[in-house]
Amino acid sequence: MLLRPRGLLGTREVWDWWRKRRPPRAPGRREASEALIDVRHATIRFGGLTAVSDFSLEVRPRELVALIGPNGAGKTTVFNLLTGVYPPSEGTIKVLGRDTRGLSPHAIA
Repeated sequence: MLLRPRGLLGTREVWDWWRKRRPPRAPGRREASEALIDVRHATIRFGGLTAVSDFSLEVRPRELVALIGPNGAGKTTVFNLLTGVYPPSEGTIKVLGRDTRGLSPHAIA
């Protein structure tokens, strides 16, 4: 669900809204080779508990990615890793080719 000024939208409405707002693809244009988000073997531990283990993800331009799973699967923890709220215990996270280690969440956004 997505919160907009006019209210909540369901999945189909979100997809239609997103698709209409994408810029048209230029004829013959190739996708950029560098990933927007590049996560390699990220692990996060809280004390002795491993919350997320060996997580890798690559998001390229024009891709739409969804992270789904049951309660307690680690979705929020992965989101917090990607946004810099939690630094990874192991592995690397790069946004636009820049390592996020040591950056504050607002610098990553």
